[in-house]
Amino acid sequence: MEKQAYTVEMEVAKAIYKILTEFEKQLDNEEADSKLLDYRTWKISETRFFNYMQILSDAGLIQGVTVEDGPNGMYMTVRKPKITLKGIEYLVENGAMQTVSKIVNKVADLTIGVVTNKI
Repeated sequence: MEKQAYTVEMEVAKAIYKILTEFEKQLDNEEADSKLLDYRTWKISETRFFNYMQILSDAGLIQGVTVEDGPNGMYMTVRKPKITLKGIEYLVENGAMQTVSKIVNKVADLTIGVVTNKI
């Protein structure tokens, strides 16, 4: 059960990282690409996308996006969406952690391979 929770957490973290990365790329544009704010771009449900946007906005990682509950379900209001300094810091910190994680996994694989070959 613990491994499944870890996998779910990693998938959510990856999705959020991807979305933030695309927001960061939009800093060179006058207006955000409309595909960035379309749940189909991310191949996830509309509800999940709205929840991710709300999480990112509530955490101060993006601005210009508001998600609210309405009589017909959730809806999103967008006004000049962009990544914040806090969002950029998140990308920097998590990008470094991903690099460290990859290195640790490679070292572990090499170590296991060496031990296995000696047996």
